[in-house]
Order: sequence, then structure tokens, then C-alpha cells
Amino acid sequence: MSSRVSHGIGVGVNVGRVFRDFAIPSFIASALMAQLVVLALPILPRLGIVNGDYIQSIPYASALFGSAPLFVAVTVYSSYYWVVGRGWYAVMNNLVGLGVGIATYVALHGLGLYMAVVSIYIINVITLIAYWTLERWSLRSKAVLAVGLALALTLASWSLPIGDAPITWPTVQLIMIIATTAIAYMTKPLPTTILNQIPKPLKPLLKPFTTSSQ
Repeated sequence: MSSRVSHGIGVGVNVGRVFRDFAIPSFIASALMAQLVVLALPILPRLGIVNGDYIQSIPYASALFGSAPLFVAVTVYSSYYWVVGRGWYAVMNNLVGLGVGIATYVALHGLGLYMAVVSIYIINVITLIAYWTLERWSLRSKAVLAVGLALALTLASWSLPIGDAPITWPTVQLIMIIATTAIAYMTKPLPTTILNQIPKPLKPLLKPFTTSSQ
């Protein structure tokens, strides 16, 4: 990716557009993968992979995996700023997010282990807000809408059991995965250029989620 962008800089390509075309599908793919992991976690004790007191950590793990899409977005845009020679902005954005997240954990760690997970979300969200301000993303963009809904659905897939699986599993998780896929189909956030970057057998699967109007 970095080599492609570096070449693009040399020939006058819109580098921001290239990274955007890469960031959006990466975010949505990570959201779906996180939901699949959350769906699979309660199966681990039944397979004997997770035992004893470790079973109690499954809800925390599911919440942590839910932050993956945010982390992917932060990583992509941090790389973008370094490639285009604005690495200082990336450093500052990440330091601000890190500072707010750590301060939140220090202040509220008495509320329990979940605050460690919450602080990770805060770090990524604050960093993305900083990038949002710099990039001036439009809330009316289909891509932003798809990303926001994908994140919301990923967060909604957290309702995991401790011990015996409740009636909400796996129904809730499957609904969230289907809903995320449906939203991606309706909003078509992926650029058609993504089809040139994937193996030929996968192109028919992704084509319904692309549009040339990006």
C-alpha cells in the first residue's frame, strides 16, 4: 500500500482518495471479522479450548475484539499522514487519544476491568475525531454512514454469555452480521477500483458492494 501511494505522489495521484478507497473496505472487513470472532467465542469452552476461570474473560474479549475496526481506521490514517509527510499530525492525534484514554482509565478504573476496554475505545475514537477534523469528512457521505453503522452493529454484537449460552446467542450475533452485510449492500461504500486489487474469484462477491460514484 505504501509503495502504491509513494508512486501516486510522484505522478500526481490524489493520495487521500487512494487511502480512503483502502480504509473503508478495510474498516468494513474488520467489522465483519470482529463480529465473526464474537460469534465464535462462546463455542470455545464447549470445545475445551477455554476452561475454568478463563470462561469469565469471554465478555471482555468480545468487547476488546469489537474495537478492531476503530484500530484499523486509526492505523490506516496514521500511515497516510506519515506517507504524505505530515507524520507530526499523526503523532499529535495519537498522543491526544492516548492521553485522554489513559486519563479516563486512571480516573475510573475502580469501576472494573471493563474500563480498560473502554479506555481503548476512547483512545481510538478521540484519535479518529482528530483525523475527522483534519480530513473534514462529511456526515452525509454513504461511506461514513456505512462505517458508522458497521461500528454500531459490531458494538451491538457484544451480548455474550458467561457460562451457559442464553437465548440471545447466537441469534443477536447472526443478526448483526446479516445487518452489516445488508447495509454495505445498500450503501455500496466500496469503490470499483477495489475490484482490481483482489483475486478474480472474489470479484463477483464484492461487486454488489461497489459503486463508481465514490
